[in-house]
Amino acid sequence: MGASEHGPNADVIRDIIGRLRGSSEVLVVSHRRPDGDAVGSTLALARWLNTSGVTARVFLEDGVPSNYRFIRAGRDVLTEPPSDLSDTTLVVLDTTEISRVVRDTDTLSTAREVINIDHHPDNRLFADVNLVDPSASAAALLVQEILEADGTELDLETASLLFVGLVADTGGFRHSNVDARTMSAAARLVAAGADPHGLARNVFAEQPLSQVRLLGMMLSSMELHLDGRLALAIITDAMRSEAGTCSESMEGLPGYGRLVEGVKISALIREIPDGSRVSLRSNGGADVREIAARLGGGGHHAAAGVVLSVGVPRARELILDAVSEHFGKRG
Repeated sequence: MGASEHGPNADVIRDIIGRLRGSSEVLVVSHRRPDGDAVGSTLALARWLNTSGVTARVFLEDGVPSNYRFIRAGRDVLTEPPSDLSDTTLVVLDTTEISRVVRDTDTLSTAREVINIDHHPDNRLFADVNLVDPSASAAALLVQEILEADGTELDLETASLLFVGLVADTGGFRHSNVDARTMSAAARLVAAGADPHGLARNVFAEQPLSQVRLLGMMLSSMELHLDGRLALAIITDAMRSEAGTCSESMEGLPGYGRLVEGVKISALIREIPDGSRVSLRSNGGADVREIAARLGGGGHHAAAGVVLSVGVPRARELILDAVSEHFGKRG
């Protein structure tokens, strides 16, 4: 598949390929608390570059989450950036702005040039080259299209990494961001050797007992509000301690409320050291990005979030008010 087949992205994809192939060193990064798309897309892009003769490394400040430790390439991920980036091309994946990559943004400011590859509609277009396509279901899809436009024949490992990103960000191909482009890309990855059953099981099914216990507690906390249109659940430090885990990296936790009949929006409030992290998911009809943006966050139409500098009780009130206002405007 050539670059000419990627419509409005063709020219920028060609530009990115030229810049990357002309780089002596590349650092591929993504957001803190990386999800499957961040992990799969960064590792796949770095693998392609290394096999093409370009030295590439992956930096994820929080490392690879425990539920993605089955990916062998994740063992080589840096959790501290290199000290000198003056001769390095920085590729920022699946991230709206640099401040989401690293707490101290000065550590990345010396990069020779910056390439931004993302699918979030609120991306800040912060780079020298920006490939931002909100119609793409995952950053991994954009990386796949770059590799295919270069004429790369995807090997088993690269196809598997890309499939992890695709299956994670589409919720196992159940989210509203899934379209023919997504399914066609997935089919090409399977044809290249990716195991859809095994990879989906690794991403969604196999979890430590402590994680499953935490899921049970989260579900027990769930409340319905606004005539059953909002499902709201919480995860606190006390719940983590009782479950025997300090992590809740199980893929898809925020979306469980959508399993309840009549629910339009699912909200999960997680206690964090400096406040609360809120994840919002919709069934496709409600725009949770608009709700998150009202509180200072962002994301996609059907998946968004925000970090609030208040405790869980106050965060709960703010979310109830914001969702209520959202529904009120729309009847």
